[in-house]
Amino acid sequence: MTSNGLCVHCVSGTTMGGEPRGTMEKIGPYPTYITHPSSGAPTDASRAILYAYDAFGLGLNNNKILPDVLADKTGMTVYVPDIFEGDCVPSDAMRMPTTAKETREQGYVAKFLTMLQILPRLPWAYRNYPYAKRLATVGAWADALKTERGVQRLGGVGYCYGGKIVARMDAAGKLSAAVYCHPSFMKKDDFEEAQSPSLFLCAEEDMVFGPALKKTAEEVFERRGEVVKGEFHQYENTTHGFAARPNLQDPQVKAAFEDATEKTVQWFKTHL
Repeated sequence: MTSNGLCVHCVSGTTMGGEPRGTMEKIGPYPTYITHPSSGAPTDASRAILYAYDAFGLGLNNNKILPDVLADKTGMTVYVPDIFEGDCVPSDAMRMPTTAKETREQGYVAKFLTMLQILPRLPWAYRNYPYAKRLATVGAWADALKTERGVQRLGGVGYCYGGKIVARMDAAGKLSAAVYCHPSFMKKDDFEEAQSPSLFLCAEEDMVFGPALKKTAEEVFERRGEVVKGEFHQYENTTHGFAARPNLQDPQVKAAFEDATEKTVQWFKTHL
């Protein structure tokens, strides 16, 4: 995989507790997890959120619980299309996450042995690379969401793999607001072609959205400030994946996760 596509932190994290409350329904080409605010169906069904998940897909409880939380906090319906159609990385393959400090302090041998653990996931990554045909199918899903559910303003939040999905959806004019949580597969073109207000929630230690790529993104959005708003936040002592699969036993990671979630909520409330 490319250096900005897959790393060991893409398959690291912890599982959230709780019982998902949403339902699975077919929308366009994809089975879709749909969750409304716990207070009931939103009064304005024309505004909604696309939750674009990580490599663990809907097989991981987090990717249902977190949409439930976003629905409650925003008052909007959250849709999670199963773009992998069940072909996700098994949740029991998830490694325990490390902090940024622990990652930096690993020796070369330890880092090499850690990276070897990503090798069994390469066939999955090859099958699910966000190539043009897949991105076109997600676009068809968004079109069906509008015709079948009456959604007129769609926000997108992408975690890891899902960041690329959100970027290309935005470039295609499908979104009204975008949030990127430690995104993967991103390139300069994604920033140049962004059309919606874009929020980036970044890890301190991130092999796939590292300092050089983050700086490129910041420079592009600064230059395009008159056209499209870009905002960046980085969280100390976090690694790629903290906003989707946080170790809530670590106070610093827990605080970062909660702040990233709240910033996501406020972004959609402001821009949708």
